Amino acid sequence: FLLGGINVDSTRPVTEFGRARLAEVWRRVTEVTGATFGAGLPHGEFIYNSTRACVAVAVMRELIGRPPFEYLHRLQQRFFLLGEDVTAAALLAEEAVAAGIDIRAFNALAQAPETLQRVRTGFAVAKSYGTAALPSVVIEIAGTRRLVAGGYIDAPTLSDALHALV
Repeated sequence: FLLGGINVDSTRPVTEFGRARLAEVWRRVTEVTGATFGAGLPHGEFIYNSTRACVAVAVMRELIGRPPFEYLHRLQQRFFLLGEDVTAAALLAEEAVAAGIDIRAFNALAQAPETLQRVRTGFAVAKSYGTAALPSVVIEIAGTRRLVAGGYIDAPTLSDALHALV
């Protein structure tokens, strides 16, 4: 479970052109995968940079001792279905509290420079496997990791690709 990040160096709000382009990408993802998207990007000046959300996911993993799939799923629902800003610290903390996490522990780890460094190192590791689009699937066989899928694909194609490797 590696965090690859989306637009992790982005510092500018998404333009109308960017919003239209992303809507088209999401339409194609729906065609291929059947995934559902909702309201689009958050309204107003939204900077599409997933670093803060990835830090929150890493903090949750550390606090619960396992991949925080439920937390990640909830963030994805709030972003992709409800169009909410999952880069907002308050929203990330709200979801952590809803998952039963102590807010002081969550905030302390989320604000620690070491946490950000670990997440950024994880981004570099994910990219070292050839990931250039999300989601990506990397499999490890006999100690060697290989990129199986970089970006959205349908389930039968992913299954075929995995079976071809094992």
